[in-house]
Amino acid sequence: MVSPTILLMRVDRFLRNPQPLAKSYNWLYWRIYNLNWEKFLPLLDNRISQLAPLSSIVGYLIYLNDILTEHMGFNLVTGSEASTLGLSFRNKLILIYIGLLLIAIGRFLFLWRRPNVIRFGPSREQWCDHAMKTLTAQDFFSFHQDIRQNGHRTLYGKYNDNDWTAFWEDANWKMSSVMDPSNDTSLRTSYNEQLRESRKHVDYYAARLRHESLLRSILIDRYDELAASHKLGLILSILFSSVGFVFFLLPNFDLLLTVISSIL
Repeated sequence: MVSPTILLMRVDRFLRNPQPLAKSYNWLYWRIYNLNWEKFLPLLDNRISQLAPLSSIVGYLIYLNDILTEHMGFNLVTGSEASTLGLSFRNKLILIYIGLLLIAIGRFLFLWRRPNVIRFGPSREQWCDHAMKTLTAQDFFSFHQDIRQNGHRTLYGKYNDNDWTAFWEDANWKMSSVMDPSNDTSLRTSYNEQLRESRKHVDYYAARLRHESLLRSILIDRYDELAASHKLGLILSILFSSVGFVFFLLPNFDLLLTVISSIL
């Protein structure tokens, strides 16, 4: 029997690249393949979702329902406690409470499962600017290796390897891969002089500026790849948040209809 952890890992792996759907359900394949966190940031990272953990306050309001119904009923607005959708004041509080609770769960999943490119971005442009300032040459090397071994996600990943070699040589000691030639003192002295000379021309920050176009191409390709990871967490976060906002906004929609009907 497959354990739940392994099952979730398989589902997440399938969502990351749903290749079996490509032939028979091409439209669905591309919908899932292009699903990424950035597109749903307005739903998952907004002021309401940030305050949703305070939903316990609404829970206490429900317990105080008798006092609130007497002093804060909608009769002050509409002239009666009528509801267009047939919702009582207590039911409206319960809907708001459940809605905020679901939004808080969606928010928790968002904070837990979002990729680092969203955490430090969250947009592609913001993350590229952040990465250009903070990533090391070794970080870029890891991204380059990942693209070459696992394939590129966008056309930005189809850069020329000669451009990468030029950056790598500029960003590292040109003589660093040369082994000490021998135990001969004169040869070793010559080697050390060449090594010291090569260090004078190595400047990672200058190399980063000279090859900025190449590095940004790598970052864009990796952003699109990483922003589309952890899709199972993304889908669950969208589901909880969407249902939560429906519940949360339903009393407000009912109040709007009630006010309009009272005016008409």
